[in-house]
Amino acid sequence: HFSHLPAWRGAAPVAHAILNGDAITGVSVFKLDAGMDTGPIFVSREIAIGSQESAGELLQRMAEVGPEVVAEALELIAEGSVPTVQSADGVSYATKIHKEDARIDWTKSATVLDRQVRAFTPEPGAWTLWRGQPLQISKASPVIPEAPLQAGEILLLAGSLFVGCAAGEALQVEKLRPAGKKEMAATQWFNGARVLAGELFV
Repeated sequence: HFSHLPAWRGAAPVAHAILNGDAITGVSVFKLDAGMDTGPIFVSREIAIGSQESAGELLQRMAEVGPEVVAEALELIAEGSVPTVQSADGVSYATKIHKEDARIDWTKSATVLDRQVRAFTPEPGAWTLWRGQPLQISKASPVIPEAPLQAGEILLLAGSLFVGCAAGEALQVEKLRPAGKKEMAATQWFNGARVLAGELFV
């Protein structure tokens, strides 16, 4: 299971760990019981979450660690080791992610939206609407813009694309994917989209 149990039991542990701003996650091997990821643990390996790491990138690293953790657990099982009952402290649940969960609300803080973009990349993709069509944002970072922007307002400044968020913050968007097209640099999209002054993502 791709979490440091008992944290994030359930369907989408990696996305929820990033959404929550966790610094640490893990890979756990446990014995199945009647509950949802509640069984006693053979091995649990902690893994640090990078500050700009997407769910896809983190999953790749965890998948590389996974065989080592499974091998260690199999050795313990062969030796007759008894797994450790999960702690009652630190329990959290990672519900299934639906497409609507990944829609960006530009009235939230840039920190929250940065986590959302990373948590939902590559799937299902953090998205917004542009002129009535969905547009996915796949790489961004929180910043304080030089010019004040309203929530969702799009601005190209000094060769970078910014989108306004809550409290005078912004996301500096690096990569995005318009409906029906491949991922591209945000500035490339802006140059072709003919964005009008004051236009918004919604």
